[in-house]
Amino acid sequence: MNNEQRANKVKKLLGLEESNFNDKNKYVRVADVLCDLKHYCNLNNIDIAEENRLADIYYDSENKEQPTVFSNIHFYKEYEIRQSSKSGRYFIYKDDVNLQGDDGYGDPYRSLEDAKTQIEHSEKRHHPIQATEWETYLMEVIKTGLTSPTPYKVIPYKNGIGIKKIELL
Repeated sequence: MNNEQRANKVKKLLGLEESNFNDKNKYVRVADVLCDLKHYCNLNNIDIAEENRLADIYYDSENKEQPTVFSNIHFYKEYEIRQSSKSGRYFIYKDDVNLQGDDGYGDPYRSLEDAKTQIEHSEKRHHPIQATEWETYLMEVIKTGLTSPTPYKVIPYKNGIGIKKIELL
């Protein structure tokens, strides 16, 4: 199945049509579907952030034939921070290798400053704010787990405060 077939499958499944505006059982916008999926996940105790992360991985693997086009490239230390022209997100590259992904810096960044901050944090073994900020601590724990001689995956709680479980890879 190609990407156009996948998109048409979803359109047919969800009934995505602008003409459905007055039909409460049909979807008009993708945002409506995403909102309802979040409700579904909350009611069924499904980690929506993890599902989004996996969906991004699946999407990227299915989209290999359509390479990302970058609208801006910023140089920071020995890194390139490239901005996707499609999503507007920022990706960190070093020696022409994308450092995002399961064994890299994680999801693309929303701002150039976030990407620079991540580079700064990654260059320090233990960032001083790890003891007071869960997001920074979890980011470091996840990175450590993936680069460990015995790799493991750290799964945080939905609210981003604490570690829910650890799975060996």
